[in-house]
Amino acid sequence: MPKLVDFSIGGSATVELASVNGRLGAFREAVRWGVGPLRIDAPFRKLAVELLPDFMPTPANPRRVMNAIGVGQVLLTYDPRPLVSLDPGTVRQTAAELTAQALDIVEAELAWRDTHLDRLVVETGAHVGRYEIVWGSLAVRDRRAHRRYVPVLSWDESSTLVRLDARDPTDATVASTMIKSSDRVEMAEFFFDPRRATLVEGRIEYRDRWGEIVASVEVPHG
Repeated sequence: MPKLVDFSIGGSATVELASVNGRLGAFREAVRWGVGPLRIDAPFRKLAVELLPDFMPTPANPRRVMNAIGVGQVLLTYDPRPLVSLDPGTVRQTAAELTAQALDIVEAELAWRDTHLDRLVVETGAHVGRYEIVWGSLAVRDRRAHRRYVPVLSWDESSTLVRLDARDPTDATVASTMIKSSDRVEMAEFFFDPRRATLVEGRIEYRDRWGEIVASVEVPHG
């Protein structure tokens, strides 16, 4: 059985629903980041929840789950357009409830459910404030300065940023500086995806898989 490693939720890919999918993006990215480390056995590698205002199953085609080429697509009858005018907390809670409905359908049709995924969905929907991921694998230690420099990915419904934290031996953040920012929710693998970090003369150089520098940032002092 494959591992579940990806997740999406949104309406059809039309101009009309682009803003809706943007509002759902913060919740989507938080679940995407959270699901991989759980190493969940599932009938598919990606769970895709599609919100369709006019979808109705028929006696001839009653199924709501389309499971093919590693993607479990769940069709929900729901008009997502009003989400544009809701506050972020309500959007997250609604997204969690819709995902739970999708998982109910998956359980009914494929006889599969995972309590760890259920818990992740609930916790993600209830989260207040910005979501954050600490990239510990890209941390760089400066033994002379007694500092560890750690990049942090942070996002909410209206922005994405990557900052560099300087942390002391107790792991407390003593200073920060911006690496990159955007005024929308971004998918990290297309926004900032370095594979290696090196301290060079007071700067952190981040390189991609081909060894090219994608960012060079002066270390924050504090």
